[in-house]
Amino acid sequence: MNLLPALSDTLRQLCVFLLLRYFNFYFSSTNDAEPSENIIPLRYIIVIDEAHVYLKNKNARKALEDLLRVMRSKGVIVIMLSQGVRRL
Repeated sequence: MNLLPALSDTLRQLCVFLLLRYFNFYFSSTNDAEPSENIIPLRYIIVIDEAHVYLKNKNARKALEDLLRVMRSKGVIVIMLSQGVRRL
């Protein structure tokens, strides 16, 4: 899914946060990914581009970290990309 370029950073943050909350809700109803020989299988990979937009807000960043922690136990990996390194 691509967000429209004309959206403000705030609206982008909201859209991504709500999508991750939906994924979290969906995957929370599934069983944890069962490790095989100390390897947790991957069910899905979610890629978020321009991650700096979503990590600017400290409160949003904390909520995002919590969501990512729960999703990881379900076998979901979220990759966040950014073209520039910014101090957060």
